[in-house]
Amino acid sequence: MLFLPVILSSLALKECNAFAGFAPSAGNTGFGHGIQQNRLSQQLPTSSSSSALHMAKAGLLLPESAMITPQGFGFSAPATRVLAQAGKGRGYHKALANDGVLQVTEAITGGSVQDVALVFDEESDMLLGLFTEADFIKFSTARARSKNEQDSASFLISPVKDHITLEKELIALTPNDSANLALALMKKSNVRHLVVAQKVTSSNRLPIGATSSNSIVGVINLQDVMSIIQKDESLSMASLGLLPEEEEAGEIKKQNVLAVGSSVLFVAIFASFFSQSSWLHDHADIAMIGIFILGYIGIIFEEVFEFNKAGVALLMSTGLWVTYADFFQSTGSASQTVLQQLGEQL
Repeated sequence: MLFLPVILSSLALKECNAFAGFAPSAGNTGFGHGIQQNRLSQQLPTSSSSSALHMAKAGLLLPESAMITPQGFGFSAPATRVLAQAGKGRGYHKALANDGVLQVTEAITGGSVQDVALVFDEESDMLLGLFTEADFIKFSTARARSKNEQDSASFLISPVKDHITLEKELIALTPNDSANLALALMKKSNVRHLVVAQKVTSSNRLPIGATSSNSIVGVINLQDVMSIIQKDESLSMASLGLLPEEEEAGEIKKQNVLAVGSSVLFVAIFASFFSQSSWLHDHADIAMIGIFILGYIGIIFEEVFEFNKAGVALLMSTGLWVTYADFFQSTGSASQTVLQQLGEQL
């Protein structure tokens, strides 16, 4: 148990230097050469969707003149490359209409790399909608408002199709649409997930009732898009000499400080648990509030700190339960009441 915080903290930290495997093609002297060619030549439109023109007019798209990466990288990276670099397969868990909500929630939060589920009709295999953590929160809120235990129990056995974001409300793009358009669509529609499909309407919606699992390429989220843009542009700046060595060293130092600081913090928190700190016994309520605030900050600013929100949530929930069970109005060991409450939640 003593090495648990170290393992969990390693799960909570993202890989900072994950952009490996890039190799310039034959006839290309490097990434910077491609960038210079990009600046000297006119590029094809970054999106095959007609909505890209409307986005550009609305000022939501980054002008190509401002891009420092060659075609197919950074803001012009196609959705298929964003999906591939994310390393999550097709980016979604396939669920059936009558699967239970808790079953689907476990599939997208229980350590799986897919953080969303696409729900399909069992007979026709047509897409019905999307289920995310936000949909589960709505589900939990509705359940909490149940008038009695019978109503609450009915929520637990309800099919996931009753709690999804419907297909007609989903925002989509084609495999060749760019990361630039993806960000614009997310901003305009205030969403974090986009469906990548073979057939998309001019308004970036899915054809209603005509989208099967075979025509779905995958699902990408805001983190996937921002990650590939950041990595490509950092490599571009280094190739062009726009990123001073001091700045590169400062970025590496920042990442190391975050990694070491987070590990030390987690070890210190868990060490106080194992040492049966008297302060925790006397101020367990304050400790629980502090753990919750730190965890929530880690989740909200996951991209700033480069944490994995699932790992942070796991650490936060573990810390809260340990504090509540062993220190909050306790003699130092979990009571039967607490164990029963934990069993009900699990």
